[in-house]
Amino acid sequence: MKKKKFDSFDVAVIGGGAAGLTAAIFAAREGATVVVLEKNSRVGKKILITGSGRCNLSNITLDYDWQLMFRPEIKKQVLRGVQSSKFLVDLSHYYTSSYISDIKNSPANYDNALIEHIFSETLTAKEFFKQLGLKTIIDEDGRMYPHSSSAVSVLDALRLECAKLGVVENVSYFVDTIEGRDGEFYITPVDGSPAEKKVTRVKKMIIATGAPSHVANNTVNALTSNYTDDSGGFSALKFAASVGVKTTPFYPVLCPVKTDKKLALPVKGLRVRADCRILNGNRALLSEIGEVQFGDDYLSGVCIMNLSRYISDEYVKSVSVARKNGGDVSDYFGTPEISLDLTPDFSLYTLKKELTAIATIRESVKLEEFLTGLFNKRVGNEILKTAIPDVKLNTIVNTLTEHQLSEIADVIKDWRFPIYGVHSWDMAQAAGGGVLLSELNRDLQARSSNGVYFVGEAVDIHGDCGGYNLSWAWVSGETAGRAAGKAVIEGIEPSQELHDLIDQKNM
Repeated sequence: MKKKKFDSFDVAVIGGGAAGLTAAIFAAREGATVVVLEKNSRVGKKILITGSGRCNLSNITLDYDWQLMFRPEIKKQVLRGVQSSKFLVDLSHYYTSSYISDIKNSPANYDNALIEHIFSETLTAKEFFKQLGLKTIIDEDGRMYPHSSSAVSVLDALRLECAKLGVVENVSYFVDTIEGRDGEFYITPVDGSPAEKKVTRVKKMIIATGAPSHVANNTVNALTSNYTDDSGGFSALKFAASVGVKTTPFYPVLCPVKTDKKLALPVKGLRVRADCRILNGNRALLSEIGEVQFGDDYLSGVCIMNLSRYISDEYVKSVSVARKNGGDVSDYFGTPEISLDLTPDFSLYTLKKELTAIATIRESVKLEEFLTGLFNKRVGNEILKTAIPDVKLNTIVNTLTEHQLSEIADVIKDWRFPIYGVHSWDMAQAAGGGVLLSELNRDLQARSSNGVYFVGEAVDIHGDCGGYNLSWAWVSGETAGRAAGKAVIEGIEPSQELHDLIDQKNM
């Protein structure tokens, strides 16, 4: 990108991540002059570590063409004119803090309407990256990746488009103050920034800085300012508060769940397929089937990380209150546990029959070999230790009683691990919290501050594992970038129509 230093632009994007670079592209496509202000020594550092370096761009469930092809009931509705194909995308993988706080309720009407509107009016990830010359592929689980299987290709595609459009990169830029004056914004860098930086004067600002997820991989600088966050960068929350925009605190989501080290360590490094359930006492709150990975003192894997958002919000707060009051955690949240059903395709009755058959076939072998036809040996032995702790593993299988086989089956269908909370930002893949959706109009401009937009992780919306969070980065960046560019070039300001419609429904 251009390295010439300007002090006046139409649009400034604060934060050069996925959402920020996308916003810069769409603002520049409208004809606006754009600068990206990035605290790190280069833009896109978090892009490079997503998807274990492969960059999971999106998910097939967000593609309306796929919905039409594989969901015949939706196709019939479209043919009858019941709904537009642009509204077919599956948005059930997105969450706001208002939804997480009460898992029995749906998000607020406005949250749903705004998210649906944004996805319906923007390009799919496949369409967007095709415009950038990047070929994409879909894996067997519906996750979209660059054909190269390298996040570097994604960042290169974004930066090449920015360069073509004349977007200016201003890196190692630590924002100190932002002053609104005469319909413009004056952004001043921190004294002592790594390089000489001029005050940046702009007509529109897009805030694209998120929470400190992957904070261990961020460059933490000793410089501080009015808007410094815990990772040494620009705090979207502090700035939002300064312009009267309501927010909710950031919290880590998509994290491994902490558990008893004595239970997890013996199977560390192994994976199992299971139906994972969060239990409050013996009551299942939520469940998801997928692969579970065991760490030294935690459970991980896509299904565990997706469920962790509920633990993060409900459980951790309860633990904090309980410890502060010197009480038992169970007084506040029942007995919090994760239950693993290791044979979700079998009923308990069928499993017992299978175990009886295996016991007959392997009647002369030691117990430690009994379950190796179903699970890894270490997993099988931990199940046996839990189910029949008084029976030694060198016991011969034919000594097992019917009751003991039943106990083993019960543990296979309900292997429990206590919940000790979630790992924090060092292992979080995304963040919850941010600017409330109700504070933004249909183009993600703050209702209380004309000319200020919020995108990506700065907004209180997050998704499941599987490409949903990056998908939000692309569509929110496109929405705000296009709107900011049009507002500058054509004088078109965003409509309040969506807010008015929702407000009328809630009267």
